[in-house]
Amino acid sequence: MRYIYIKTTILFITIFFSYCTPIIIDETENESVGTIFINEIMASNASKGLDSYYKNYCDWIELYNDGNKVINLSNHYLTDNLNNPKKWLIPSGTLIQPKGYVVFYADGDTEKYDHTNFKLSKDGEEIAIFNSVGVLVDHIEYSQQKTDISYGRKPDGDTNLYYFFNPTFEASNSSAEYLNNEESSRPEYSIRGGSYATAQNVELYAKSMGSSQVQIRYTTDGSFPTENSTLYSDPIEINTTIVIQARTFEEGYLPSSSVCNTYLINENISLPVISISTDPDNFFDEDMGIYSTGKFAQSEYPYYGANFWENWERVANIEYFDKTGTQIINFMSGIQIYGGTSVALAQKSISLYARDKYGEEFINHRFFPNKTINKYKRLILRNSGQDWAYTLFRDGLMQSLLIGQMDIDYQSFLPSIVFLNGQFWGLYNIREKMDDNYIEDNYGISNSEIDFLSHLDPDIVTIRGDDKHYSNMLEFLKSNDISDNTNYTYIKTQMDIDEFLNYYIAQIYIGNSDWPGGNLKLWRQRSDNGKWRWMLYDTDFGFGLYSSYHKDMIGMLLESDSDHWPNPAFSTYLFRRLLDNIDFKNTFLQRISAHLNTSFTTSRVLQFINSIKNEIKPEMSRQIGKWGGYFGE
Repeated sequence: MRYIYIKTTILFITIFFSYCTPIIIDETENESVGTIFINEIMASNASKGLDSYYKNYCDWIELYNDGNKVINLSNHYLTDNLNNPKKWLIPSGTLIQPKGYVVFYADGDTEKYDHTNFKLSKDGEEIAIFNSVGVLVDHIEYSQQKTDISYGRKPDGDTNLYYFFNPTFEASNSSAEYLNNEESSRPEYSIRGGSYATAQNVELYAKSMGSSQVQIRYTTDGSFPTENSTLYSDPIEINTTIVIQARTFEEGYLPSSSVCNTYLINENISLPVISISTDPDNFFDEDMGIYSTGKFAQSEYPYYGANFWENWERVANIEYFDKTGTQIINFMSGIQIYGGTSVALAQKSISLYARDKYGEEFINHRFFPNKTINKYKRLILRNSGQDWAYTLFRDGLMQSLLIGQMDIDYQSFLPSIVFLNGQFWGLYNIREKMDDNYIEDNYGISNSEIDFLSHLDPDIVTIRGDDKHYSNMLEFLKSNDISDNTNYTYIKTQMDIDEFLNYYIAQIYIGNSDWPGGNLKLWRQRSDNGKWRWMLYDTDFGFGLYSSYHKDMIGMLLESDSDHWPNPAFSTYLFRRLLDNIDFKNTFLQRISAHLNTSFTTSRVLQFINSIKNEIKPEMSRQIGKWGGYFGE
């Protein structure tokens, strides 16, 4: 039997969809034999159902074979747009065993065979599977979804749809079902997380949503509570720093979202504190832990192949406390390991990612007094990069010297202490992340309105927009005499010459020996008046970290035939060509001289060094006790 899907007949579609009737396809038509169901979906995934290849949590769609024969899904399509039934072709040779399951990851990345070219909407939509001739096989329509709660059929292949607190990824939908996605009320704490000089008793409370008794279950290892976690009954006595994650369970309601508080007991803190609370496996599990060496790491530094080299993201609760130990913000975030070869250091940098699926689209706080920004999409908890075993503030110092002295795109800097699941994890520098969100945070220009480029090799790497404007500017320089002020005036309409000069003056002064062949990013607003600006970041090689502070930076930048790191000729071309113009050269010489006599005087630089040194000094013995290594006075 074959049902024919007629797009033009609205009444037929409505009736057809309302019954969710699956297609049974005749074997003689060289199509699959059996009954296919969209059995379970996850439209907002933070921690349920790990992508087997990329090892990240993304949306997914589970198909189920209710028949007694193997089903071949070749020439079938999945879609989230019923007007485009052939949106994504299921890979040839995809089979589902009888009473078996196949999962496809809906993350918009088609490089792997089981990843669709679309994502699922958390706000609700329709998902369908069609065969090769446009016949609808099955579909699910869903409304707004909650993170980590799946939606599917129970029993498998049935018409009844439910919500599942415990998704059954590639398995039968046998866990407890919920008819709607209303949650139990969140637990309340008798005292807020923060710094306390003495032991405390913490009481937990919860209000019933209905007539059933509410249970509160909690953990102290950073993981999110489940039905099997410790049942709260009496006040929790705490006499050491600890993290308490709690959630409520009530019959007829989905369990509440987890609520977290960190209690810093007798810590004598002198800096702001970031507390990261997460399932320990998210950091240390051999297969999926982002901090772990894992199974495939090379034996020598920097241990390529280790888990920490992967772009894996895990969910965590983040609390920020000011210097007094007062909890300022408490939110859920994505976390990733951040950095280049510094990821191989024992203490690793961590990126924070605000995303809707975690609860908040922004990290809502003004971290840096020198900027009026009060919300961020991304932040970095930086270990100071390759400077980790030395000053722990080299990069932050060099960029702080520029504040108020020149127009330049720099990263703000705030020393802090990090605790991981209640354990001291060391000194970290809170920094802005130099990505397209930085531009939106600092300039209010959305990332859809910019060209954003990076030079990692002779080829331009496009992060946002395209490189046409930049490439055309380079071609103009190659084809025209820049010593002619008419041509130079035109170039000044294409790039922000003043900011470019400031950027080069800063890099030259600090002696950044990991530049300009790398760590080079630039952006412009996509408009008639948009000009290229350069972004200063990752300067930890400066001030003689791995090379002499007597290094001739200007001489290095003038090498026109260099083919080696850190100054291959392609990376210095723009600066060398602009020096052919006498106005540019004079401005450069005058400005760098002025900064050497103001911004970069010995007394001013020493003042900054001593100020930051004294700020972090009270925490240095604990830092060394945790991580060891050589640290100078």
